[in-house]
Amino acid sequence: MSLIFASMCNPVHKHKIPGAVGAGDLQQWERIDILDLWRSVCVWMMLLYHLLWDLSHFELLPASLPLHPVLRAYALMGAGGFILLSGLCAPLCRSWVRTGLALLAAAAAVRAVSSLAGQSVLFGALHLLGCCRLLYGLLRRQLSPLLCREGAPLLCLGLFAAAGWLCARTRVPVLWLYPLGLRAPDFSSADYFPLLPWGFLFLCGAGLNGCLESPRLAPLLRRHFSPALTFCGRHSLAIYLLHQPVLYALCLGISRLRA
Repeated sequence: MSLIFASMCNPVHKHKIPGAVGAGDLQQWERIDILDLWRSVCVWMMLLYHLLWDLSHFELLPASLPLHPVLRAYALMGAGGFILLSGLCAPLCRSWVRTGLALLAAAAAVRAVSSLAGQSVLFGALHLLGCCRLLYGLLRRQLSPLLCREGAPLLCLGLFAAAGWLCARTRVPVLWLYPLGLRAPDFSSADYFPLLPWGFLFLCGAGLNGCLESPRLAPLLRRHFSPALTFCGRHSLAIYLLHQPVLYALCLGISRLRA
């Protein structure tokens, strides 16, 4: 298995903090540290899971450990956190096309490197986030009024669960529908996050973006955290692209020292 989680491009999350009006009624725009902290937590979850995976690959841990249901749920929680946060931040991004294309370029690089390692990544999390950013940018005028309605995030969450249940039980006789979550019986991908159901989780996050305008959240949104806590969140894409080769080399070295 290759990369179960994904990061997202790091758009500068500068957002008008509710109630933050300075001298001369100038609107103050700040980077939201709590979002970087959220992403940092997801990054550390990803690093821990991939470390366990690589250690098991070199037989330093039981091979079945990463496939344990608890750890699989842990991995999907981390991935879901990334995707939900990407949707939450999508309305803050000023260039959906540039961000989407950057993510798809990173996805192509991951796919190429993974193929050299003998693994196939056909539609991983970076593919998903890149496509979601592009589609959101193209359809934003149509989506925004719908996502702003009361209960829209909850509806998206329900559709996410329903689509996940349906796609897990559906197989099709063609190969090219896998980006939509419709897989052939012999389909295999080391990292797989199709548009259905995960796109609905992205939309759920986009629907929650309005919460950032709530005055009740202003103290939390204004709060600054130590750069050490937010560093991984600010550089999540670079860490995502580089962490697996580093962890793989580290585990390989440990394995050879023990041989």
